Amino acid sequence: MLLSNEDMFSDAQEIPVTLNAATSSTNTLDWKSHGDDIDKLLRWFVILGETATSDGAATLTITWQTSANNSNWTTLWTSETFALASLVAGAKLVDGLVLPTGLLRYNKLVFTNGTAAFTNTPAVDAGVIRNDMPIA
Repeated sequence: MLLSNEDMFSDAQEIPVTLNAATSSTNTLDWKSHGDDIDKLLRWFVILGETATSDGAATLTITWQTSANNSNWTTLWTSETFALASLVAGAKLVDGLVLPTGLLRYNKLVFTNGTAAFTNTPAVDAGVIRNDMPIA
């Protein structure tokens, strides 16, 4: 799979251990004036690069947020709550979903751990690819 840095929300981004910490993706994608006109043949993914650990039943939730001005954010999509048992290295938490409707100029992902703190900082890769590209 070929990826461009301009299409990556996160590249081995570590999710903090703090309970209920909402962490924005390393990169905010700026789609200038395209917004919701962006090609719907694009897909997006989130892959866990490292197994999460916790002394409790830590969970992870992912949200896609969009903004016209890069400061006022609206949530367009929220994942299921991923249980600790599913947070293993290589897990495709988002696997080739169509981009959400309602996109504005700026777009980011937010990762939130809940229920219990992580005891490590699990890393994620997340980005946008063309529909004809396999997600490895």
